[in-house]
Amino acid sequence: MPVARMLTALIGIPLIIYITYLGNLYFFSLVILISLAAQYEWSIITKNATSNTYPFLSSCNMLLVLFAGYYGDAQDLFIMLLVTLILLLCTAVIKYPKLNISAITLNYFGSLYIGLPIITIIKIRENTQIGFWGIMFLLVVIWATDTGAYFTGKLWGKKKLVSHISPKKTWVGFWGGITFGVVSGLILSNTLVFLKPNFVIIITLFTSLAGQLGDLAESVFKRIAGVKDSGNVLPGHGGVLDRIDSLLLAAPVVYIFLYWFIID
Repeated sequence: MPVARMLTALIGIPLIIYITYLGNLYFFSLVILISLAAQYEWSIITKNATSNTYPFLSSCNMLLVLFAGYYGDAQDLFIMLLVTLILLLCTAVIKYPKLNISAITLNYFGSLYIGLPIITIIKIRENTQIGFWGIMFLLVVIWATDTGAYFTGKLWGKKKLVSHISPKKTWVGFWGGITFGVVSGLILSNTLVFLKPNFVIIITLFTSLAGQLGDLAESVFKRIAGVKDSGNVLPGHGGVLDRIDSLLLAAPVVYIFLYWFIID
């Protein structure tokens, strides 16, 4: 593993865990910062793909969705989604005939692609029944999946998984990631009183699968835009969006499982 990648992880992971433990506005502020950075990178991807972008529109949309998710309920979120649609249509009218419909659509999609999954992370953390440990479960499984896929694929991977999307990913890495993810979930389940032993394998398996699919989905967007990384703000890791791409699909999966089967 490159030194820069390791150092970034050694500094970033404890900081994220500590702020997650603090919760409240500390955690929400971190989430906002990460979301805005990811949204900025998404605007660059959009510009590469369409030769135009609307970063202000997408950032406003995402912030409206996040604040509705944090301070409000389902009704508030629905209203904010309607407001973002109104903003989109207003922008279309103002910008016409210089409107780039592909760019404005991608920007709007980006604000939901990043914003809605982030809301599920916020909701998991602020729930009194699961809170901090719910986020830890999500992060540990995703980090273990990424690490397992990286090392097993690098050591033994030969047959490509989807070479037209991500040339370095292999079937060995895929199954190695699943194995590491499930094992980490089983180990952590000893601490998580809200997870029943016979249930943890199912939720961990789906979380690990969702994480890898989320990674591949972002790779598709980058291939369309013709970029290797979403950014370079994190040495050895690329951009912020490159680091949270797995969470953007895994977090909603964990949220659904927890609210259907665990949370009272």
